[in-house]
Amino acid sequence: MRSERVSWTPMAILERTIFRPFKMLLVERVLVLATVYLSVAYSVIYASPFFFIVHQVYPFLTIGCAVFQALPVIFIRTRHFCISNDDLVFIGIGIGIGSVLAALVNVWFL
Repeated sequence: MRSERVSWTPMAILERTIFRPFKMLLVERVLVLATVYLSVAYSVIYASPFFFIVHQVYPFLTIGCAVFQALPVIFIRTRHFCISNDDLVFIGIGIGIGSVLAALVNVWFL
C-alpha cells in the first residue's frame, strides 16, 4: 500500500495552506458563488449588533444591512407573515442576486 508523502518544508506548507485555496477560488465557479453568498449571509448576521456603531463612522456601509434587517419586519407587519415564514422574503433576493452573479461569473470565465 502506497501512502502519500507530504513535504513539510515551509514553502510546501505555505502552498497547501495559503496559495491552494486562492487558486481554487480563482478557478472554481461554484466556489466563487458560494463565497459571495456566505459573505452576504454572514455580513447580515454579524452586522446587526454593530449596526449603530458602524453607522456613526461609515454611514454608507450600513445601508445594505438596514435593508436586510428591515425586510422581515415590514413583511410581518404589512403582509401578516408569521415568524416562521419571515425568512421566505429573502428567497426572491437570493434568486435575483444569484442570477446576476451567475451571469457575471459566466461572462468572466468564458
